[in-house]
Amino acid sequence: MTEKELKQILNASITGCQPSEGWKRQVLSQTKEGKQPIKYKLSASLVLAILLALLTLTTALALGIQYGILDFAARTRDMKNEIPSDVDQYIDRISWTVENEHATVVFRESLYNGRTLHIAYDVIPKSKDMLLFDGVTDESWWGLTHLEWDQAAALADGRTIIDRWEEGGYGSCWEVDFDVDDPTHQEFIQEYGSNGGVLDEETGVYTGTIEVPFTDYRPERTIGVYVRILPLTDIHDEYSYDYDRTEVFSLKQTFHAMQSGSEKTLKNTSPLHFSTAGIEVQEVELQVLPQEIQYRIGYKVVDEKQYHASQDRSFDDGTAHTEPPLIRFVSVNPNTGDAEILPYGITFDFSGMEEEGTGLYIMTGSLGRSEIHEKYTLALLRNTYDQPLIPLETAVFSVAEE
Repeated sequence: MTEKELKQILNASITGCQPSEGWKRQVLSQTKEGKQPIKYKLSASLVLAILLALLTLTTALALGIQYGILDFAARTRDMKNEIPSDVDQYIDRISWTVENEHATVVFRESLYNGRTLHIAYDVIPKSKDMLLFDGVTDESWWGLTHLEWDQAAALADGRTIIDRWEEGGYGSCWEVDFDVDDPTHQEFIQEYGSNGGVLDEETGVYTGTIEVPFTDYRPERTIGVYVRILPLTDIHDEYSYDYDRTEVFSLKQTFHAMQSGSEKTLKNTSPLHFSTAGIEVQEVELQVLPQEIQYRIGYKVVDEKQYHASQDRSFDDGTAHTEPPLIRFVSVNPNTGDAEILPYGITFDFSGMEEEGTGLYIMTGSLGRSEIHEKYTLALLRNTYDQPLIPLETAVFSVAEE
């Protein structure tokens, strides 16, 4: 619970305790005459409510800044993304708590839209000398302790996680990770979306986010989520895991997609050809959800020679790797030919997978909720960082409601 929310609770608690005009005049009169003003008496139940709220506020402030799902969704990425003004109503404020020997994990927020599960959680160490981190230990300390990336600030700080360890104050280091279990055997995409977290250096609390995209829409899912902290015996050796001391914090819940009644599915009406990459886009599906649009693009390789000529990448060690084509929804300036990627939604999943035995490759992603159109433009890009962004090839298509 944020400080703002707690203040709202307190305000709501005392809303009914407005003094009358006569009472206010009497207080002012007595104050002017040097008398003690009349004491305003609160009910015992109101006093208890305020005390409980203040206690909760004190606890929350002791935990430091508590980022939520929307904070992670809005953090700086080299892109635009759209967060609807009414999305907050779809977020469940939860307090599912799992305790182990060295830490407590509080699963604090969840958002399930039928296609993707988002969770925000806190790992609260029982000792402030526990260093919680994700990734590898030679990465930026500034990046670990700040939600939004700032290249200049990170370079100015210059320290790695190991550097901060060497400065002292920590007695043990623990890597934070998570996993997902699908007890109902509903397929989820293995390449998770926006995951990771931020460490509050002052309190030692690590706040993380989990994003799990699924291959199909279902209004209800039972999902098991596991947060794990794994100690290292030597922070200088990233593989020195002490598996015997691993602590796992498990959550198994049934999540229900909140619906607005405006959900619908849009599909393209004809195949799209991208000769530059030797592929044909055979299906485009856009699922309009209350918080965002999630899309699914299915393509097949129709020219193997051209496909590998455009998508194969060679490395210095002599090995080669075939990268999937980079396709995004864009708007194109008709005068310059420059493209602008359409705003993304809350979900940061851009993954690709092959449907076994079909030869159909699936790409998934999200668009902002307002990006509902009759016609769209798909662009084949070299990368998303080119400025100006000039597509290698584009295709315009219409959609119809399924």
